[in-house]
This record gives sequence, structure tokens and C-alpha cells, in this order.
Amino acid sequence: MNKLILPLAMAMTFAIGAAAQSSDQGTILKWDLEAYAKQKQQTQNAAVYYVQIGDQVFRATQGNTKPGSLASTVGKQLQCRVKKDNLYITDEKGKQLKYSIIGVSKAQ
Repeated sequence: MNKLILPLAMAMTFAIGAAAQSSDQGTILKWDLEAYAKQKQQTQNAAVYYVQIGDQVFRATQGNTKPGSLASTVGKQLQCRVKKDNLYITDEKGKQLKYSIIGVSKAQ
């Protein structure tokens, strides 16, 4: 029985680690300077990116008014992953950038 538990535990650990590290190809559709409500009473402008992953389009921002390094990658595919309310995008230089997801819709 003990001989079976160790390999099973190792396999489960490997499967969980592989799932947590999975990422998809996402396409940066566009970016725009938009107003969004960070808190209920406070609205502010920020650079918002539209990123399509599969059949979903994510609206994501870092909360800055200046566009970041992704502004030059419109139309390109980059490695992306979604974790809770955040979108992680690996830019062309290999740096992973964290964005807050502020909306999700179906791709048209």
C-alpha cells in the first residue's frame, strides 16, 4: 500500500504544477485610454488593453494613463495566462506583466 501512495502523490503534484504553469496564446487586439471605476465613487482614466484568448476578449489594465510596452504589440500573439482576477502577459522581451481584468466578453 505504501509503495502505491508515493508514486500517486508524486503524480498528483506534477499534474497540479503543470496545470498552474499552463499558458495560452493571446492576441493583443487594441488598446485605448478609457475611464473605468476603480472604486464605486472614483472613476479614473487608464490605458486599457483588449486581449483575445480563445473565444474570450479580456479588458485589462495596470491603472496607468501611459500605455506600456504592449502598445507596440497590437495584432501580435503573446503568451498569456489568467489567474483569478489578473491577466499575466509575457512581452516580447520575455518579461511577465501583471494586469487587472476589468471586463470579459465573447469574441465576435
